[in-house]
Amino acid sequence: MAYLSLKEAIQGMQNSDGGIHIGKVVSVSPLQIKVLNDENFKITEKMISIPEHRTDHEVKISISTEMHGLSHLLSRKSITVHNALKSGDMVLLASYNHKTNFIAIGRL
Repeated sequence: MAYLSLKEAIQGMQNSDGGIHIGKVVSVSPLQIKVLNDENFKITEKMISIPEHRTDHEVKISISTEMHGLSHLLSRKSITVHNALKSGDMVLLASYNHKTNFIAIGRL
């Protein structure tokens, strides 16, 4: 799956016929999303960009406390955020390049 910035996706939509669609995840591996109101059209993994916040990803955090107005760093940790799309999820999609590319905007 291609990673694309939101800026690049919006610029691509300005130069071609883009649109907003609602889809349903029908498969996770490989990723396939069925576009609602167009039952024969499925978006494949190669056609879609998934933002990091819609994936399972690692985040570094700092744990600190404040005493007497001073902040004290207690620990730094890495945690995994489990937020990947799942089968059955409804997603908001933006298309660009004449419906050949999509970006998942959010989960509905």
